[in-house]
Amino acid sequence: MTIKAQSVGYPRLIDYRKPIRYSRQALWVGLLCYLIFLFALFDNNLLPAFSAQTALWVAIVISVVLAFAGMAWILGKGIYGVLYQPLFEYGEALERLPEDTLIAMAEHYPELSEMERRVLSRVLTYKHPGWSEKVTENTRLALS
Repeated sequence: MTIKAQSVGYPRLIDYRKPIRYSRQALWVGLLCYLIFLFALFDNNLLPAFSAQTALWVAIVISVVLAFAGMAWILGKGIYGVLYQPLFEYGEALERLPEDTLIAMAEHYPELSEMERRVLSRVLTYKHPGWSEKVTENTRLALS
């Protein structure tokens, strides 16, 4: 059974979702393993005594700071790319549609997810302020 909104050709939020990149996951796990390996070496006294003037320890401290920064960057990019970026792209796609298409899409509100309704309502309110007079009362209540 196909959904009416998809068969008509309206953009859907699912079309803008991207899979989680496994290369970022692998890099994050690799950095974590590197940090665990360094701390295991330190814990088993396999590294020389700490000295801020030793080139080895300077390199280790810099690499640990870079590893933590890299892990934070990967995590931030992953959260943004999975949660927020699809909503922005979906909103931009809806802003490019003409008003009559958005109104027709609003009439199919039961087929839209809660996030899709929220983005559609925001776009209609921002781009076409008088949209609420052109739809039925049920649609107006569902999108408000």
